[in-house]
Formats: sequence, structure tokens, C-alpha cells
Amino acid sequence: MKTQHKWLVMLTAALTIVLTACGQQGKQSSSSSSKQQVWHRMESDVLQTLDPSKASEGVSGQAIIDTMNGLYKYYGHKLQPAMATKIVKPTNNGLTYTFTLRDAKWSDGTPVTAQDFVFAWQRTVNPATKSSQANMYSGIKNADDIRAGKKPAATLGVKAINSKTLEVTLEHPIPYFNSLLNNVAFFPQPAKKVQEWGNKYGTKSEYTLSNGAFKSKGWTGTGDKWTEVKNNRYWNQKNVHLTQIDVQVVKDTNTALDLYHTGKLDDATLTGQLAAQQKGKTGYVATKRARTYFLELNENKVPAFKNTKIRQAISMAINRDSFVKNVLADGSIVARGIT
Repeated sequence: MKTQHKWLVMLTAALTIVLTACGQQGKQSSSSSSKQQVWHRMESDVLQTLDPSKASEGVSGQAIIDTMNGLYKYYGHKLQPAMATKIVKPTNNGLTYTFTLRDAKWSDGTPVTAQDFVFAWQRTVNPATKSSQANMYSGIKNADDIRAGKKPAATLGVKAINSKTLEVTLEHPIPYFNSLLNNVAFFPQPAKKVQEWGNKYGTKSEYTLSNGAFKSKGWTGTGDKWTEVKNNRYWNQKNVHLTQIDVQVVKDTNTALDLYHTGKLDDATLTGQLAAQQKGKTGYVATKRARTYFLELNENKVPAFKNTKIRQAISMAINRDSFVKNVLADGSIVARGIT
């Protein structure tokens, strides 16, 4: 999240309007055949990275969630174990979390270990990595001092007791800590391969390994399309029924709707009047999302924007209610601040 003093206007997106292919007839990708189940979905922008330490926006985050597992995973609104065998309750007055990892492998067949978590967390919080998500580690022992360059990353409050036991020490109790671990910034990383690949890690499909339901395939670091194929080494692969996900960037909602109706997309995300027009039609789904959207003024290019009062004046001039109701028109809720 960006620093709060820079925000201009925020809108909490309460609903995302999606048309899904379950209501369409004759969709080849929605065939009941168990041999080939392909989902054609859209994203609103290009994929930037598959490096969990460097992912800072939703498109990269979704691709990493598709292809990797952290300790926990949300199913709907319920937090469930993923790499951890159970939801952990803290000990030591809320300061210590001890996770037992399930038997799982990376997509190259090597085991996922507690050390892969230690390596990933130390790498993310290390200032040299320049992770925009490192602030999420605040509250873990020594994290703030490491980010400030006062202590080495190796002093972070995380250690591998053995290959399947991970221990985390906090500086103070964090009631929402388990939920925090669903973020990709806390996912494991294959230590040996990341060290081998260096700065190439996460820049192309060939420089990634998966411990999740799918593997990235054919992504070259650029382009408006990418593919995710089923990972047969995934610990829960028997419950993954899709064989492939084809992702296409569609920035225009009118184009998205056309591709949906012609069978080239299995879902289309809509906003504004298009969302309103499709309400009640077959395939229409309103999905709640806990997200806050905001604009940030470029203080580097316009020095005047460094003045807090100028930013506040611009913010006050925006009619949030009208924008949410008449422009977005998708059920979003006006946000007056960052949560």
C-alpha cells in the first residue's frame, strides 16, 4: 500500500460485475469432458512479474496465487490451510507461531521446505530486493530494523526448526497475522533456483517454479496473453479439475463483452453502464471484493503536489458519490479513507 499522506481519492470496490460462461450454450471451453477443461479468462492489464517479493499489483498477484501456495489460502471468505497442515494458534502470549508443513513438492520434483519460507521472507524484507510489500512484515521481530538498514536480513524473526517446521516470532501480538499470510509476499520461494537465476527469477515462465495448482507456461515477460497449465506435482492436484487457464488482457469493457458473447472468453468483468445493462441476464454475477482503490499524485513531476493542502483541495473537489453511483455504477461503496 502506498503511504497514506499521498492519497487523493479512494473508492472501495464492493462489487465486481462478472459475466460467466456457465449460462452460455455451446461453449467449447465449458465442455463436460474431463480430459480437457480450459478456462479462458481476462485481465485488465499485462502481467509484470511472477516474483512474489516484487509483485505489487493485482494481475501479478493473481498469477502467483494461481501457481503458488503460501501457508494459507482463502476459499471464499474462509481461511484454510494450504502449505500449513492447520490454522495455527499463537503461543508465548501471542508472539510465537509454529507451522507444520505438509509434504509438497516444487514443479521440478524437489521438496518444499521450511527453509524455502525463511529464504523468501528474508529476501522480501531485505532492502536490496526493493520489495514494495516489505512493509507488511512490520511487527515480525526485527523487520522494521532490517528495512531501515540497521540489522541484517538474517535476524528476521523466522527460522526453520527442521525441514517441515517453521517458527515465526513477533515483536507484539498481531490479531490478523494468520490472514496476513495469505498475501503473496509471504509465499515460499525455491531458494536454490532463485540463487541460481538471480535477477531473472520471476521474469519469464522458465525462471519460475510452482508449488500451486498450476504452472506458468510460455510467458516471455511481455505480451497480452499467457497460459497456466495444471501442475501434476501439486499436493492437492486430485481436486484441480481444470487442465489449463488461458489469460488474455482486455482493457476495454465493450471488447470484453464482445469476446464473451462470441465464446472467446469464459468471463468478462464489466463496469459502468455495461454492468447496469447486463444486470439480471444469464451469467451475471456480482462478486464482493475487499479492495480499496485510490489515485496518487506524482510529486516528482509536479513539485506543487508535495504540498498537502493542494492534494487535499483536489481531493475535496471530487464528487465521490456521483463518481461511484453514475460512473462506476457497479455497486461500489464510497471510501473516505484507507482501511
